[in-house]
Amino acid sequence: MSHCKKKFEDARANADLLWDELIEESVAFANQHGVDTEFHTERNRKKKKLAGEKSSDERLTGKECLKIDTFLVVLDEVSQQLNSRFGEHNVALLKQMSLFTPAGLLSSSNDDLNSDAIRKLCDQYELCAEEVQRELVDFRTTYRVCSQVTQQGKNLH
Repeated sequence: MSHCKKKFEDARANADLLWDELIEESVAFANQHGVDTEFHTERNRKKKKLAGEKSSDERLTGKECLKIDTFLVVLDEVSQQLNSRFGEHNVALLKQMSLFTPAGLLSSSNDDLNSDAIRKLCDQYELCAEEVQRELVDFRTTYRVCSQVTQQGKNLH
């Protein structure tokens, strides 16, 4: 999860470069498929100048509006959501729970069973860590056998 967070932080830090690459790829794709590549903009509305006012507001182009109002907003929102949903406590819990996923159950050996991770998880739910670790080792063995039998059955068909 930290790798994913870092990728979004890097993307935001290099947003201009990433945007240019995205536009290039999008235009190439659109040209290849005969899609219009022009960003249509709304007509600039005239705004009355006050007495003595010499400057006027600059209007953003369609491409600039898309970048600011959509691309950057999405990058910021995803980064914020990742940080709020996957804080240190949640990531630690996910790592502990990964022992019980199919990939964790099929891992090559029982050496990767981190008794500290199991202990922390069991402490949260008031379970006996040694008993859970023993049951997990037994279940892993059974799960691997069942998985192999299922895979062999698929290979026969």
